[in-house]
Amino acid sequence: MFSRMLYTEVAAILRKLESKEGSVKSLVYNSRYKNKRQLYALLCETLKYGPVINDIITSTQLIRREKVLSNKHMAQVLVYEQLFGKGLQIGGKYREAVNRNKTALHAALVRLKVRSKVSRNEDLLPDAVKSQVSLPRYVRVNTLKTTVETAIGKLKQAGFSLVEKLNIENFCATV
Repeated sequence: MFSRMLYTEVAAILRKLESKEGSVKSLVYNSRYKNKRQLYALLCETLKYGPVINDIITSTQLIRREKVLSNKHMAQVLVYEQLFGKGLQIGGKYREAVNRNKTALHAALVRLKVRSKVSRNEDLLPDAVKSQVSLPRYVRVNTLKTTVETAIGKLKQAGFSLVEKLNIENFCATV
């Protein structure tokens, strides 16, 4: 369950990142919020959709219309949660402010998708964010149950490819 403190902490970290007071990891680990994994996940996702969220906030004039959301960074976190996340997990003044603008936010997202000629939210992200590095997979074979050759054959049939022993130069070229 999310709490208001989580949203407040992510907004504070976004502000510190904007003013270059530290790195993402250092700010997360120096945070007072106990669940670092949850904090890091929400922060990274909000940062990932940052340009899209800023465009939506600007087009809906959310900060100007809602005095409660005068903090730009809190507005970014709440808009991310409403449009791309699991929905707002808190009540109170922030939820009311976002709910008053829910239709406008969704309409701005749809307009942005139409203008960009995409159908999925993920397609709004830049290519650099969408592409993920494919890490090598390592396999341990239990030779009591099968042979290494049999395991390699079955993995090749499943679409995997065998890369012989990698040294550091080959690894860097592969990744």
